[in-house]
Amino acid sequence: MNAEGYPDPTADKAIKRADKAPEQVSELIRTIKAVAALAGYDITNRIHLKDQKTGRKYT
Repeated sequence: MNAEGYPDPTADKAIKRADKAPEQVSELIRTIKAVAALAGYDITNRIHLKDQKTGRKYT
């Protein structure tokens, strides 16, 4: 929604794309969950990752 309260689908799309983690991060999270499951554990909270090169954080 914009300042006047009307839907703004273009802005909504842009925000969703900017917030979406790259496929590499999604694959890493799936791998972490799989390793935990193989060891007999469940991930019970969010996994927080920080790119060491860029400093960008993913949750």
